[in-house]
Amino acid sequence: MWKKTILAVLAALMVFCGCHAAERQDPAKMAEQARETLAKPFQTTAKVRYQGMETTMTIYKKPMNCAVVTFDAPDTLKEMKMTFYTDRVTLSYGEMKFDFEPDSVPGQAASKLILSALNAALNDQGMNIRQEGEGVRFEGSMEQGTFSLLLDRESGNLLQLSLPEHDLEMEVLNFSILQD
Repeated sequence: MWKKTILAVLAALMVFCGCHAAERQDPAKMAEQARETLAKPFQTTAKVRYQGMETTMTIYKKPMNCAVVTFDAPDTLKEMKMTFYTDRVTLSYGEMKFDFEPDSVPGQAASKLILSALNAALNDQGMNIRQEGEGVRFEGSMEQGTFSLLLDRESGNLLQLSLPEHDLEMEVLNFSILQD
């Protein structure tokens, strides 16, 4: 009786392990799905810890590589809005509005680093991709340093971003793909 029970348990474990292994996807396929998600217009609210400062920001990535970043916290940044275009960055604060060349915005700005990492993740070159729990981890480098990006394996939604050289950690509170 015990032998049959042990065999049944072993058979169930083998079936479970086989099914679990079948669920694992090819890293190239996972990368393509994640890139498709990041290439679409999206909106996300995220907690960002950057060089000792904590903020909550909303990122709205529009088509044609345009992105808008607004700040929900702290109160001192609530009126700030940054719009990133391919040829300029517009910074609005209250009634003031300034345009800058993209490369003249301070390289340490958290929003610029985040957008640069998301754009770098769309590149096939030099990316290390692996499954991690329920997610897919992308590790790569860009001009400003290395980054690590975690996306949900099922939905492709952004979960977290880390840029260790800049002491920047972003935790996504919500993420939604926008209709074109």
